[in-house]
Amino acid sequence: MTSGDAFPKGIKAVRHVEALTPETYRWYGSLREREAIRAMKQLGVPRSRIRLLGFPDEGLCQLADDRNADAVFASPYTRRDSPPPREQLFAEARYRGTDARKELEGILVAFRPNLIVVPDARDEHPDHCATHLLVHGAIEAAVRRGIRPPTVWHYVIHYRAWPADRSQFPPQVAFRTLRLSEKERATKRDAVRAYRTQMTVMSDFLTGFDAPEERFVIGDAEPAACWCGGRNIVSPTASSR
Repeated sequence: MTSGDAFPKGIKAVRHVEALTPETYRWYGSLREREAIRAMKQLGVPRSRIRLLGFPDEGLCQLADDRNADAVFASPYTRRDSPPPREQLFAEARYRGTDARKELEGILVAFRPNLIVVPDARDEHPDHCATHLLVHGAIEAAVRRGIRPPTVWHYVIHYRAWPADRSQFPPQVAFRTLRLSEKERATKRDAVRAYRTQMTVMSDFLTGFDAPEERFVIGDAEPAACWCGGRNIVSPTASSR
């Protein structure tokens, strides 16, 4: 969904600079995209099967807000208001909810997946929660256009003490557990290590997902619309510090 570019702490960990410019954020986004491609290669997914959409990191909450679906958002980090041209599935796509849903819907209609795996609505990262909203909206639109309703599984990355402790989830939440073979677990470990920039700043968190199984939330939460309200977005002045 995004290039993960709006992460000042991550940038300063790999590139020792004081002033962060839009060019620096864009460079970091390109670096993180290459890491994602390497990680997927570890899992057996070739570059030709990956779609990088380039929507605004730390800005998806704005795009998921139905009240401003046609408003164009400008990233205070990269100073972009549209995905890079090479990542636009539709010409002249902009940073707005209607365009994000249109691109997601187009992918679903073209690919016709039988299984979709997306963040759970309770995920405490605003981009993850917003992705949940945008993807589910696109699924509804794609089904209206004739695709067979896919099975949807939900995963969690950011939620309190997760993944070390899942007892903080509401007691009615059920999980689907898929056991991993030792080879699968080792492959996953290599894929996570491919995200070198993230391992530099949050290795303890990421290695916490090195477990003998994958856990998915069964069912769906009812998300609050655009719950972050933009509070996650720093001011242009603060983003350069």
